[in-house]
Amino acid sequence: MVIPYLFILVSPLLAAVYHVSALHVGVRGGFVPSHPTKRDHISGLDNGRNLNYMVNITLGGQPLQVLIDTGSSDLWVSDPIVAAHDTDVSSGLSYDIGAVSGNIKTAQLEFLGYTVSDQAFLEVSPTSDVPPVPGMLGLGPNSGSRVHASLDNQSQGGAVLDRIFQQNISSPNILTVLLGRSNDPAEKYPGNITVGEVLSGLENITNEPQVPVTSLPPSDSADQHWQVLLDEDGIIGPDGKPIQVQTNVQSTPNPKQLTAIFDTGYSFPQVPQEVSDAIYSGIPGASFQFVNGVGQIWVIHACDAEVNLTFKIGGQAYPIHPLDTNSDDAWTNPDGHTCLGAFQPSSSSAASKASYDVILGTSFLRNAYLLINFGDFVDGSVNTTADPYVQLLSITDPASAHADFINVRLNPTPPTTSDTPPPKHAAIAAADAPSASSKPKNDVKSAFLKEKIPIIIALSIGIGLILIGVLVLCCTRNRFSKRGRDSLASTYRSYQHLGAPAPAGDTRPVQGYRLVPPPAHVNAAWGRR
Repeated sequence: MVIPYLFILVSPLLAAVYHVSALHVGVRGGFVPSHPTKRDHISGLDNGRNLNYMVNITLGGQPLQVLIDTGSSDLWVSDPIVAAHDTDVSSGLSYDIGAVSGNIKTAQLEFLGYTVSDQAFLEVSPTSDVPPVPGMLGLGPNSGSRVHASLDNQSQGGAVLDRIFQQNISSPNILTVLLGRSNDPAEKYPGNITVGEVLSGLENITNEPQVPVTSLPPSDSADQHWQVLLDEDGIIGPDGKPIQVQTNVQSTPNPKQLTAIFDTGYSFPQVPQEVSDAIYSGIPGASFQFVNGVGQIWVIHACDAEVNLTFKIGGQAYPIHPLDTNSDDAWTNPDGHTCLGAFQPSSSSAASKASYDVILGTSFLRNAYLLINFGDFVDGSVNTTADPYVQLLSITDPASAHADFINVRLNPTPPTTSDTPPPKHAAIAAADAPSASSKPKNDVKSAFLKEKIPIIIALSIGIGLILIGVLVLCCTRNRFSKRGRDSLASTYRSYQHLGAPAPAGDTRPVQGYRLVPPPAHVNAAWGRR
């Protein structure tokens, strides 16, 4: 009879411990919030079917979502900003697909925890040429800002990041971008953008080679981009051999090194014709043809063809996920499902440029965490400021990528209606993991309770021993008095067992992922050219 009574005493105490610990299990899930609490200058991105990546800003007190574009340098929006000040100066921007124009206005901008009181932007007039996005945030060098030039290079006309870096001289002049892949079965997350810091868990990017940004001569500074040289023989094709190609940029010392631009505004990377042909011409049934809204591109009827591709930059290899080389995100043939070769031959307008050979758009950038150090590209920088450079951290493991491709293209699973959020990218999961110096409150409470469990058990054993003593005493008295037995029996009849279940834990519904509708044009070629 001792063990049951001891179990009655201990089990509710342990149940109480479990209940307290479980109170914090049902925390809200989902992706990294737009206004994180741990760090001030990080934001999650919304992924529009791998074609565009949007971020939240507040302009003139109005919340907006705009496309991030490292290939241009100006901010424009299509919604009227009521609290904006009109400068009575007009300007315009041209893109490979579409153009925008309108009056330059100023308003307070809030972005990633930074505030610019009088940020200049273009409030565009609605026309058929306006790209099908609500706005665009240019993250390129200030020298490429058309708004800045239209305002006679006044400080308030500077590009957004230029203004932020001028106001926050103690923060590093860095921008980082991590893009997600919406159709990856293991890595469905939209992505992140940071200014002045790197993502937790990905700090190793600062140990990667610093690849210098190639600078254009002052006469061509308006066409300056975040551009670097690929390594010699820097594109490894599906056969594992370097693709033989030479640069069209005459100022390049080594003709075997191509100049590449990092452009989040371009969905499909642009490469020389011979590079695209080398990648896709060997696929059975593939054909090079015109696709409406995309242009000339390789059409691949075998969506299960795994196309392996690797870029070499700064002595490092960056393998491309086969889901990014053989794309099914953009187009469905009326005659059946068809894929596209994402590494598209350069358009005529892009090919005519003599300052670069390759545009590394989002199909490349989903495979590398990108860090851009602006260096002395910030307006007003002194000569002692370091030159700008780019660092890349590969985030694609070829073996895992192969398994993902097989899972998606050969063993597709039907969509689910569950609200459970998809898994985060391994880098994001690492970022969410608590550090030794900063544990979540529920972890602290759990640790506290674990420390108290031995005390609770010891107290329970002590109480059990006391009850045993009482039982022995009562049994002794029972030998001398029936009245004593009746009294003891009465005591046990009034005893209430401690077996009541603990109340239900605090659970909250988990938020699911909302996909941004895709734009009307398939290939978002919205980097300024």
